[in-house]
Amino acid sequence: IESLIPAYVDALVKEMEMWGRAAGPKSRVDTVFLGGGTPSLLPVGDTDSILQTCATAFELSPGAEVTLESNPGDLNARLLEGLLAAGVNRLSIGVQSFNNADLVALTRRHSAAEAAQAFRMARDAGFDSINLDLMYGLPRQSLSDWEETLDEALGLSPRHLSLYALTLEEGTPLW
Repeated sequence: IESLIPAYVDALVKEMEMWGRAAGPKSRVDTVFLGGGTPSLLPVGDTDSILQTCATAFELSPGAEVTLESNPGDLNARLLEGLLAAGVNRLSIGVQSFNNADLVALTRRHSAAEAAQAFRMARDAGFDSINLDLMYGLPRQSLSDWEETLDEALGLSPRHLSLYALTLEEGTPLW
């Protein structure tokens, strides 16, 4: 899949340029959200290219919120520095749970401790606006498991929490 990244980024940049031209006078953009997957897998140069194209094709509002979804296991100090330099000012970290059994059931690549460490690294790198994505309604998740996840998340003091109910889809391992 990684071999498809350059072609994907090229297509995305071209489509933004096309939409920017079609909109006529620059359309104002207040928020940019890079998500729906794991854009933290992109090399920082590609993220920078996408955001530079967005700022050229559209009128990016001063103080626009620029969010990137990330997997806790992808985050490191160098990547976080690069994302900030590229213009990302809000990080959404897909923690899902602070319970290791839940993370194993979800086949996540990180542990609860690694998720908390990723949050702290992002904060230390200079991200003030951090969101944690959490899931409830997981198989064998008790109310006390969910409460512990919420307590751990709140203890980190994120700016925002996104709470999602697990949706089982046919053909997936949890189905």
